[in-house]
Amino acid sequence: MKEIFQQFHPLLLGIAAVAQGDDSPRAALLPLLAKLRQDGWHIDTAVHALWAGERDLARLTAGLAEVDQQLLGRILQLVQEQERT
Repeated sequence: MKEIFQQFHPLLLGIAAVAQGDDSPRAALLPLLAKLRQDGWHIDTAVHALWAGERDLARLTAGLAEVDQQLLGRILQLVQEQERT
């Protein structure tokens, strides 16, 4: 999972930034999220919920595969870290 986190780190940071109110990366992220769905990653719906204010990990990850759950958990960590600073 560490390699996946490293590979997706810029994407995860962008998603977290939008969740924190910085809308500038959103337009670039939307096609990436669609491409990820095509490639078998199913985080797009949860990302939109996160952007709308959802912060409950169980709600964000309900019904998702373990790897998708872990990615969303990492995104939520990044959001919470940014909220503390």
